[in-house]
Amino acid sequence: MAEPSQLRSLTRAITDHPWTSLQDALLLCCVMISAVLLAYQYNLFSFIDTLSDQQRRITLAEGLFLTVLLVVCIFAFVLRRLYEERRGVAREVATKFRFRELRKQALRDQLTGLPNRRALLTALTAATGSTDPANRKLALFLIDPQWLQGCQ
Repeated sequence: MAEPSQLRSLTRAITDHPWTSLQDALLLCCVMISAVLLAYQYNLFSFIDTLSDQQRRITLAEGLFLTVLLVVCIFAFVLRRLYEERRGVAREVATKFRFRELRKQALRDQLTGLPNRRALLTALTAATGSTDPANRKLALFLIDPQWLQGCQ
């Protein structure tokens, strides 16, 4: 029996990808319509009139075959939805990782690897934006590069 978390994941996968679910349903309908049309085109059921009532009934083997076919179709549908959900999650994780790397690159100097002006302004904004009085005590030490050149 499927666990509730697996069912929620499957339901979410189906609702997150409605177009793919619709495509699967349309594909199944097209296959069934094609099978019926082929059956009529080649008169696959022309011998039905020659069968007795007992022979016209669906046998246990035919019923089992149809049931297994239905289960296989449902299983394929579920696997496809879960695969798409997993692929979507992997895409989200990769996107978050890329954004984290880009943010890290944006806040560091490429040559030295030290924080740049944007990182300084972000840190100052975060420090001065604190509502806790204990975090209000700040110290900032700046050295002017031109002053350093004059000292040499």
